[in-house]
Amino acid sequence: MCALRLRSSRPTKSRISRRLAVEALEGREVPATFTVTTFADVVSATDGKLSLREAISLANANPGADTIVLRAGTYTQTLAGDDNTNAGGDFDVTDSLTITGAGPAATAIKGNHDNRLFDVLGSVNVTFNNLSLRDAGNAVSNGGAVQALSANINLNNCVVRGEVGALGGAINAEGGSVTIRNSRLVNNRGNLGGAVRVGSGNLLLDHSAVVSNFANRGGGIFAQTGNVTLTQSTVRANTVGVSGGGINAESGKVTLSNSQVLNNLAVGNGGGIFAATASLTGSTVSGNRSTQGSGGGIASTAVTLTNSTVNTNAAHADGGGVFLGVGDATLTGSTVAGNSAGGGGGGISAGTGAVTLTNSTVKNNVATNAGGGINTLTATLTGSTVTGNQSGPGGGGIIARTATLTNCTVSDNTAADIGGGIVAGLKATLVGSTVSGNTAGAQGGGIFSSTTNLTNCTISGNTSGAARIAGGGDGGGVFAQHGTFLNSTIVENRAIGVADFGGAGVASQFGITDPIRLKNTIIAQNFDEDFQEHDVIGLFASDGNNLIGVRGGDSGGFDEARDLLGAADAPIDPVLG
Repeated sequence: MCALRLRSSRPTKSRISRRLAVEALEGREVPATFTVTTFADVVSATDGKLSLREAISLANANPGADTIVLRAGTYTQTLAGDDNTNAGGDFDVTDSLTITGAGPAATAIKGNHDNRLFDVLGSVNVTFNNLSLRDAGNAVSNGGAVQALSANINLNNCVVRGEVGALGGAINAEGGSVTIRNSRLVNNRGNLGGAVRVGSGNLLLDHSAVVSNFANRGGGIFAQTGNVTLTQSTVRANTVGVSGGGINAESGKVTLSNSQVLNNLAVGNGGGIFAATASLTGSTVSGNRSTQGSGGGIASTAVTLTNSTVNTNAAHADGGGVFLGVGDATLTGSTVAGNSAGGGGGGISAGTGAVTLTNSTVKNNVATNAGGGINTLTATLTGSTVTGNQSGPGGGGIIARTATLTNCTVSDNTAADIGGGIVAGLKATLVGSTVSGNTAGAQGGGIFSSTTNLTNCTISGNTSGAARIAGGGDGGGVFAQHGTFLNSTIVENRAIGVADFGGAGVASQFGITDPIRLKNTIIAQNFDEDFQEHDVIGLFASDGNNLIGVRGGDSGGFDEARDLLGAADAPIDPVLG
């Protein structure tokens, strides 16, 4: 008998594997590379050539991230149309794509200002490498070079020049991100964002430059709600009719790292930067102007500067360097110098906020109004220098409600009225600090404050009354009502126009129930304009061990037993060397 062998109908393991492999290949997206062979903007099935428009259509039809290669030359968009099928008008991109040229000086994609160059449709990624995009767009369309509603746009080693758009002169990205590396965006024009506008997405510039663009808001860059980040990049010589000459991120954050914002101009606020929040590290904001607004360099609600410089900016109103309508400014290892304001705060204006400086310098700023260097509600300085600033009414260096300085120098500042160095409406507290060489037109050559507390401080070489206002300028060194002076030295200050009074060193005013208290303090060799020594005027309270070079007849509260008290005919020399 012969046994029958039946073959199973079940597929073997090897057959299953082969079938799955074939199915995987059939379903896989295979990226393609298309090399363009003609500079003409044509669509033809018979010419044997591949145009840029035809290559884009092939890439749109082929699933996956394809690449188009362009040889050196100029590819000019000429076909008319207004559709999203890529038949004419702008180049419509519907899938992820990379377009690569032979270099921005060699390969150009050029428009004619009838339409934008590229309209990117859908949530895809589109990259432009080694080419230039130029001379496209118009005032009624968005994104002269590229419009992307939800796509991510990348530029590498590109030049974008001469574009025009309503939103985003060169690039308008509504929801996706824009990343620009080693590229330049030059001479573009838009309503919002002369070069780039992002909506809710973010913008990154790396080793790139945005130069000589124009817009109503955001001369170079405009971010609606997104954030702007610059790394080793430059935003320069851009212009706006309203706010944010270089950058406008009115609801977002601007972050600069080792970057520059230079010589931009705004009619309104923020000659260089206008942002909800600005954070700068190792960066420079210089030469920017606000011709009718505030914040020549930066206008924001929160500013952080680390190892950065804000210099030679100018504002028509407040904050020549930095302006904060509300909010705080924090500076570490930074310099604010040579700025000017037609209002208050030549260097920094934070009228209702706080300014905090650590190891920083504010110098040579000018304000027509109060606060040549700083104008703020609360000033806190540590290891910092405020020098060479000038103001109108008061606070040549600083004007604040409260000022706290630790290990600081306030020197060579000038105020037309009160407080050559510092004006503190409520209280000035100084520890281990020096106030020297400041000048006030009226009272308080060094410090003018309701309450002044000094510990281990030197107040010297300051002058009050320089404007020769009627009644003179009491308090060549300090003009205050209350306070405590401990282990401090107040010498060689001058009060002009007070020959018949005192207070060339300290004028204590109206502190009847709570006068200035002194301990271990020297007040000597302070002179009036006739070089007569008049060290103190007003009521004081002594805790002993004080030296008063000349105690005027109209000053009191000293301890005859524990203090050294000189007289006009027998002044005491403190022998300070």
